[in-house]
Amino acid sequence: FETVVDHLIVLSMKTIKYTLPYLKQSKAPRIIMMTTVEGEQGGSYESIANAVGKGGCAALTKACAVRLAPFGITVNAISKGAIWRVGEYAADVPDPKLRESAIPLGRIGTDTDLANAICFLASEESGYITGEMLQLSGGLQLGK
Repeated sequence: FETVVDHLIVLSMKTIKYTLPYLKQSKAPRIIMMTTVEGEQGGSYESIANAVGKGGCAALTKACAVRLAPFGITVNAISKGAIWRVGEYAADVPDPKLRESAIPLGRIGTDTDLANAICFLASEESGYITGEMLQLSGGLQLGK
């Protein structure tokens, strides 16, 4: 449990701390955290430790957004649902069809879906968005 939480929360905090001097010099300073629908809702497909750690990332996003806004640094998170990884299924569900049936859009997300969301939040066009959770889940967080 502690290893997962340490990895997800403590290392994220250290990364932010050590990159702050560079972010403060950037024209478009962005921090993009990764969390999951499971982390926001308590987790029924992920381990408890992972759900707690990802929930902590969501809280860290909001806490940092408030504290770093005066420096022009935006902090947002992408809350992922099920996303295919190269050659494997990302969620801890043995049957992807079972998970797809719970997704209102009826499909598992792709690496391209994730890359597009990251590119948007990293862009200058997102400069007035901070402290937000971008739901990248095909509507999974809505239930079905």
